[in-house]
Amino acid sequence: MALAGCGGDDGGDVTNDVDSLVPSKRDYIVQADTICAYSQQGIQSRAEAEFRIGPNDFTVTPVGEIVFKAGRRPSDERLSDFGAAFVVPAFREQVADLRALTPPAGDQGTVTKIYDAADAGIDRLQADRSLFRDSAGVRAALAEARRLGRSYGFFDCGTYSAP
Repeated sequence: MALAGCGGDDGGDVTNDVDSLVPSKRDYIVQADTICAYSQQGIQSRAEAEFRIGPNDFTVTPVGEIVFKAGRRPSDERLSDFGAAFVVPAFREQVADLRALTPPAGDQGTVTKIYDAADAGIDRLQADRSLFRDSAGVRAALAEARRLGRSYGFFDCGTYSAP
């Protein structure tokens, strides 16, 4: 605030170039993947607490499928309840946060398609909570968003990796 009154009105150090506020594609992907990774960590932590399991009680395959150690898998009903109560709202918040980012110049249509596909997948998960009983069901519901996101360059976005 102390610097607000300093300097002249020559405009030499001030830019009105709106393009300088638009991130590069690389920066955008980093911002988006950070949002997605943070969301995934929240879901993961909540799942561990909700199911009273630790990170060593299950593994996540490279395609996002969750494999529980023997005797550690929660019941189908608990998985469905968890998905409806925690995962769907977390995914909705994640997509809202992603939509709030300023995309790179010329990429608005591309990222809108990704987020629209994500919303459609989340709608399927909300409509059929039994999909949470098998991580393959979640993966299938979000397959189009994942495909589009990976094609765009996202790494973390679109990967469901919590029980």
